[in-house]
Amino acid sequence: MKISRSRAERFRFPIDFCRGLLRAHGRCLTCVLSAVALSGSEAWAAGVGAAFLKIPPTAASSVFQYPLGEEDGSSWMLNPGALSREGAEAKSLLSVTYAPYFEGSKLSYAAAAHPVGEGVLGISFLRLAVDRIEGRATDRSLTGGFNASDDAVGVGYSRGGFGGHAKFLRQSIDHYSANGFALDAGWLGKPWEERPLEFGAVLRNLGPKMRFLEEDFKLPTALDLEAAYVPESTLRLGVGISKEAFTGRSAFSLAGEYGIARVLRLRAGYRFEPGRELGEVPLPMLGFALSAGPCSVEYAFYSHRDLGEVHRFSVVARFGSSGYSGRSRLSRPSARRSRFRY
Repeated sequence: MKISRSRAERFRFPIDFCRGLLRAHGRCLTCVLSAVALSGSEAWAAGVGAAFLKIPPTAASSVFQYPLGEEDGSSWMLNPGALSREGAEAKSLLSVTYAPYFEGSKLSYAAAAHPVGEGVLGISFLRLAVDRIEGRATDRSLTGGFNASDDAVGVGYSRGGFGGHAKFLRQSIDHYSANGFALDAGWLGKPWEERPLEFGAVLRNLGPKMRFLEEDFKLPTALDLEAAYVPESTLRLGVGISKEAFTGRSAFSLAGEYGIARVLRLRAGYRFEPGRELGEVPLPMLGFALSAGPCSVEYAFYSHRDLGEVHRFSVVARFGSSGYSGRSRLSRPSARRSRFRY
């Protein structure tokens, strides 16, 4: 990866909206390091950074964009209330995800959750990095290399369909860095016990500005609303809408999952953002999960047309069960078996 800028220019701005000062084969590092690549001029004009926080962290969530299927650890980043939603059997969980990204960048995610009393306690770690970026001066002479990374370490708690998640953020280029803090708060539940409908709402990435050298930038705060229809135990259908606070940008998502013999789950989803040009609109997202005992191996694929393809791999392990069923104390008792698990 070659950067045709002087060293002084190279470190002036944060990693994910370098404004064109970092160029890799004609693409700014915004597109290279942020899976939301194309956060583009609106985000820059609004002074919004830390775009890596908008990346769905697991294979399943990259298709669904919100907690639709069986819990895989992504809810800490998407909607922490989903960890204790009604009908969900509380289990200890460990999830690991790896994805090679655009232009040599790499995404890693790990999450864990464990029932504690009537709630669920857990941790998460998200990292987006590029190793050994080659730098060049304006005369094309080699100036050395450096590494760049975005990290988020979080701790969360969920109970009765409500949850919160605190994230400690760090973005770095070489030995320059910016540190910050963000909160997520969400709810996910079933307002009508007799109907196979599930609804959720979450406020994500709420926190103070971050500062990189002399530059301040806001976090990508957004409000998400989601709904799921589960007519039977093997079929899940969902819709979602997301509204960003500072850019005003909206996104709409559709997704579905179909299970076969408790072993294979097939997934498909699509995310539409009004105002995008054809080359910026991602193609439909596809994926599957293979389950064996307490473990599942999951895969997702999608393409950003101009930027290329992304393959994402997750391994999820679920262990044991507590006496807590994930039901709010305010919920009415029901003898009907939950539709939200296989």
